[in-house]
Order: sequence, then structure tokens, then C-alpha cells
Amino acid sequence: YAPSLNALVQLRQRPSNGASFRVLAVGNPKVDARRGAADQRGTAERDLENLSLLAPLPFAEQELHAIGRAFPDRTLIMSGTGARESALRETGMAQYTVLHFATHGLVSDAQSRRSGLLLAPGKGEDGLLQMAEIYSLELNANLVVISARQTAPGREMTGERMIGLSRAFFYAGARSVVAPLWNLDPRFAAEFVERFYRELSQGRSAEEALRNTKLAYVTHPEYSHPFYWSSLVMLGDGTTAVLEQPVRWPIGHAAAAVASTLTALAVAVVNLRQRG
Repeated sequence: YAPSLNALVQLRQRPSNGASFRVLAVGNPKVDARRGAADQRGTAERDLENLSLLAPLPFAEQELHAIGRAFPDRTLIMSGTGARESALRETGMAQYTVLHFATHGLVSDAQSRRSGLLLAPGKGEDGLLQMAEIYSLELNANLVVISARQTAPGREMTGERMIGLSRAFFYAGARSVVAPLWNLDPRFAAEFVERFYRELSQGRSAEEALRNTKLAYVTHPEYSHPFYWSSLVMLGDGTTAVLEQPVRWPIGHAAAAVASTLTALAVAVVNLRQRG
């Protein structure tokens, strides 16, 4: 997908980041609801309305560390109180070829530019990376992954809103964005992300990795329904491999991957026999 044909042409003309592959994985921010109520009173009253959003996301930490296992020496994980906006900017975001966000996606109907991604509050910060602030980031990322879940109660993070955030990342310097069109099941998201990054570690392009990961769930015993795997879509130009050389896994890791593949094949065979 692309915001427009003109945008797609511009993204494909944008040179990919040829620097050494590095991942910045941000998520599961630590937020004290009472502190948030004091520090973010304007935000809470005018925009977000309900601080119950600020509860920890289940499996988000697991998701971040799954990325770390895929790229053990190339991943910086920022979570808990460390997932602050100021700390994010201090990392030198332009040096990372992949950015991953596993956090709440928040929606402001009254002020759409207040929509953004939840981070931990810091001194002088409201703990929200707003769309307007994303535009000002100086990125050089081949890929941004937004694994955002849970918006304001009673609302859905619609595809239109997620594409709005994606446009902000494109403007900031991203080449491609993977984003959900609706809320993700937390347990599934953690598992899906681990498979996706495993595909990237084999030197595949972002679009190939996403397609292969989705195919793995078509016959999955628990997550075969398209509701799960079709939510995440590729926006922009994902045709370039984000990793310069495939990662060589330890023997144990490779054996686990083979076992997982054999299990999926066995389930597929059983399903086919039952249908026949």
C-alpha cells in the first residue's frame, strides 16, 4: 500500500540506509496513572479522556525481547521507564535501519495531530509521541514497525488513522512502514513479530518477510482466521532487504525453527485430510 502513486515514486527514489543493520525496539512504557493524571491533565481532559489506557500491554515485553533474540548484538531495547521521548531522541534515531514500536496507539478525535504512540512520561514530557512530533524526527530507516494496540475505550484504531501515522514516519525519513489496520490480539502480535523478524534475519525484504509470516498462519490451529494475520499491512516501498547478510543462528535456535515448521506442516496435513 502507499498513500499515493506520487508518494510511492518518491519513496522508491529515496536511497536505502546502507549502514550496518541495527534495530531500535521501543515499547511497554512504564506509566504511573496517578502521576499521569497530574502531569498530563490537559491531555487527559481535552484529548484522551481515560487514563485506564495507561495499563501495561500484555506480551509487549515478550515482543521486544523476541526481536533481541533474533538480532542479539544489533538491537537496543527501550522499555519501562526507559521508553521516554527524550531518551528516544538521544539514541540518535537516524543510525537505526529498523524502528519497532510495541505500545498503545492513542487517538484524539478533537485534535487529530495529538494522535500518537504512548511512551513513558519524562520531565517536561506528556508521554505521548504525537503525530506532529513524529513529523519532526530525523530518521533514515528502511523499516518502521508499529505494533500498536488498544486505543481509547469504545474506539478502534482505524486503518485511516494508522495510515495517518505512517505518513508522518514517511515524512520523517522512513522508507516503509508495517502497521495494523485494527487492534491486534496481544499474544498473537508477540508471536507474529517473532516470526516476522526471523524472516528478516534470513536476508528477505520487508514485504517478503511479511508475506511469508502471514502464509505460516493460514493453516495455524489457533490463528488461521484472517482477523489475526491480515491486520498488519506493508505501506511504502518494502522491496529492499533491510539486512546486509543473513544471520547465522545457533544450532539450538535453528533446530527450534525446524521443529516449528514441521509442526505447522503436520497440522496442515491433518486439516487437508479432514477436509477430504
